[in-house]
Amino acid sequence: MMRIINWPKWYIYMCVVCGIIFFIYHSESARDIRKRRFKHDISSEINGTLLKKFTDHKNHNVRTCIFKNKDDINTFYLHFDRSGLYDYLVEGDSVRKSVGDSCFYVIRRNSCKEFILKY
Repeated sequence: MMRIINWPKWYIYMCVVCGIIFFIYHSESARDIRKRRFKHDISSEINGTLLKKFTDHKNHNVRTCIFKNKDDINTFYLHFDRSGLYDYLVEGDSVRKSVGDSCFYVIRRNSCKEFILKY
């Protein structure tokens, strides 16, 4: 037989307040997430071709690009970008981006177009 525990009201209120404080303290604003993602994207380097681009439905519809850099395969997420880069990219495009730079250079059929990441 299971006993029902009658907790004092002050204990229940204290637990609720502590839970709210915990979630407020550990939550991250959308602005902070964009800043962190932008810093990560700036620090990466891309010098290769676009193998595949897709919207990852299993990962909150994140706009995802897969690049081949020499022998490496890199995944790049353009979920927060508003520059139009994701919409412009076509599989097979050559893409260049230096470390510490927010400029993407997309080379397609002897034409080069520049995109600056905007988050």
